[in-house]
Amino acid sequence: MDIVYNCDDGYVKYTAVSICSLYENNKNVKELRVHILGNNISENSKAKLSGLAEGYERKISFYDLCGFEELVKELAGGYVNAGKFTITALARLFAVRLLPSDIGRILYLDCDTLVLSELSGLWETELSGKVAAMAAEPTIYPEVKERLGLKVSDPYFNAGMILIDTELWAKEKILENAMDFYKENNGSLPFSDQDLINFALKDRIKIVSQTYNFITNYYYQSFRYLTKNVSWYANCMTKSEWKLAYKAPKIVHFAGDERPWIKGSFNPYKKEFMHYKSLTPWKDEPLVEGRGLYMLLYHVMNLMTRLCPGIRKLISGFYYKKFISDGEKNK
Repeated sequence: MDIVYNCDDGYVKYTAVSICSLYENNKNVKELRVHILGNNISENSKAKLSGLAEGYERKISFYDLCGFEELVKELAGGYVNAGKFTITALARLFAVRLLPSDIGRILYLDCDTLVLSELSGLWETELSGKVAAMAAEPTIYPEVKERLGLKVSDPYFNAGMILIDTELWAKEKILENAMDFYKENNGSLPFSDQDLINFALKDRIKIVSQTYNFITNYYYQSFRYLTKNVSWYANCMTKSEWKLAYKAPKIVHFAGDERPWIKGSFNPYKKEFMHYKSLTPWKDEPLVEGRGLYMLLYHVMNLMTRLCPGIRKLISGFYYKKFISDGEKNK
């Protein structure tokens, strides 16, 4: 099992928590190799991560993204704009190129994930000729899909977990197609590499259960509301699958602002995060301070979502227009 992360030194401590949860819940997996695409990860951080792996009789391989921005510029005609994300986020598109060529399948995980179960079932997923397997993102803004040329009925996927057939990825030139589209858009898209992946992999993704990428905001969402307002999502998940994902997610994804490493966060999986954090070399790292009021307001919004989900839709629409759409126009 080859697991891939990408991060910089600022997020390496959260990557360590994810890796620890992966190791803890996959002790029966005989061969489990972690690969980190790293941007300016310090030698001290590498040593800590390696020590963590050795404690589980595992090994971590590091791939320094030295010159990565220049490589992106070369393929994108000089345009590099990761928006509200770091340039490191684009590295997942290059994973197949950067890793050893004899690796036939990789499982990419965002560094802000927690693995709460053994992943053999996901790893052994039959791709049925598809290039990758991903879980849907029903809360994506319709404007984003429209910009990517996706129809209303087409699904959109979250890139926090991607199971990839590396041979097909290379054969179908997914990276090259993605970067051509990046170039056409002057290196600027609302959700950067995630949009590129959805564009380049259109019709080439196998849908897997939300349990393998359960974004913590979904804890407050209603399956009934989602399928009523997002018609295509009913083709991605059944109600029973949603209930199982809600009750016992296998991979939790901290994609919303309610991050468990922020002091005052009400994240429903904060207890689990703190448990795995206590098993890492960063166990004494203090929580991020100074955002207590925002965390409280964000949690109020989450609670209101349960009572009146339409309110969140209005807030999200305002956020998209003010911070994403307008921001794209001004670049």
